[in-house]
Amino acid sequence: MLVNCGNPTNMCGSPPNPAVPCYDMYMVRYDGTSEKWATKLTSSSASLPPYSSGKTGPDVYMIWWYAHHGRIVYDGTNWAAYFGAAISTSEGGCINIHQSDRMKVVNPSGTITDSRDSFDWGFSHSGYERITYDERSKSFASICKTDSNNRLMPPNNWDATIYPVNLAAADLGDIVPDSVATSNKYCSAVSNGDGDNAKVHLIHYDLKSKASEDIVLGGTVAIWCHTPQKWASLGGDNHVFSAEEAALNTGAR
Repeated sequence: MLVNCGNPTNMCGSPPNPAVPCYDMYMVRYDGTSEKWATKLTSSSASLPPYSSGKTGPDVYMIWWYAHHGRIVYDGTNWAAYFGAAISTSEGGCINIHQSDRMKVVNPSGTITDSRDSFDWGFSHSGYERITYDERSKSFASICKTDSNNRLMPPNNWDATIYPVNLAAADLGDIVPDSVATSNKYCSAVSNGDGDNAKVHLIHYDLKSKASEDIVLGGTVAIWCHTPQKWASLGGDNHVFSAEEAALNTGAR
């Protein structure tokens, strides 16, 4: 939802010209015909606008021109939203704006819950936020791509590098729990390589350490960077993967 950014002179350096719009992120529930509730997941308000209340004002979570895509998952009762966001924070006597991500859990009545898995601020910088609900641990599990040492990692463990990536060639698919009840491991598809093209890899990992398995899907077929990838469980040991393939030399699809 579009909101008043506040005073651009609070910002460090020259404010954007032309001006950049500011937004709040909402989770909205429909019953098929009408809206039931809309819950704000960011923190700006009339008294604390996105550019804060002054040059040394409080932090504000909002949506700016930075990447802010995300995902929603359901645990049978609550919904979790994991999305890219921006934070306005006072640094050196003025407001600087950084990009990262944020995860919030909303209950059936539209109230944000105090979930052990939620957080205000995760990666910096963040891209391809992915989340799932894990029936084994009864918790939400998240993974993302970050330019902090160019890797895939969980947002709540900066010491864990799940998979190193080339940022220019890395797209991240979904996070899917594996079929082993005691493993606490997950599967994801990720493109990785050099330059303008990459191969798609299937990785198997926990959320604490480097991926234990790395399988190239499609043999020697190259996959163009920035193609959509989907990875889903069919039950048991069966999974399905899909991606948009492109011939490396011709670009034919």
